[in-house]
Amino acid sequence: MRRSLVYLVGLLFIVGSLGVIACGGNGGNGDDGGGSSGSSNTVAISMDDQGGTYTMVASPGSIATGSVTFDVSNVGLIAHEFKVVKLNEAGMAADLTDLPTEAGLISESGNMVDGVGTVLGSLLEADLPADGSDELTVNLDAGEYMLLCNVATHYQLGMWSEFTVT
Repeated sequence: MRRSLVYLVGLLFIVGSLGVIACGGNGGNGDDGGGSSGSSNTVAISMDDQGGTYTMVASPGSIATGSVTFDVSNVGLIAHEFKVVKLNEAGMAADLTDLPTEAGLISESGNMVDGVGTVLGSLLEADLPADGSDELTVNLDAGEYMLLCNVATHYQLGMWSEFTVT
């Protein structure tokens, strides 16, 4: 009986230790390489097309360099896409309100958007159906960025946002 009790206590100690190891610490598990805490390198994106207006809101509107996860939520009624575009030059943000479009789309060639900048990552319409969400993680250098939906007419209707990386 005493031997069984010793084995039971030892077994409970081992199981408890494994639980602490699995759940505890920073031990590298789950760290995406983005730096300090998980929330500091995450940007919440809300895309909405309800009420006659198309919006894209980034919170926060700026973040430090490194690995950044965009947690994109489409709270609208139709599918959208999400693109992260690094602008070619500082100060271009003022020119973003009226980019030329053809058939309601900003021109894209390869990974370039109408000579404005380079697409660093995107989620397509299939990734963001109505009332859907997805994540996109990209490594961002300091500079100015444009976040946009390039589904026909969505940019023109206001579904884009400026974004800064410091």
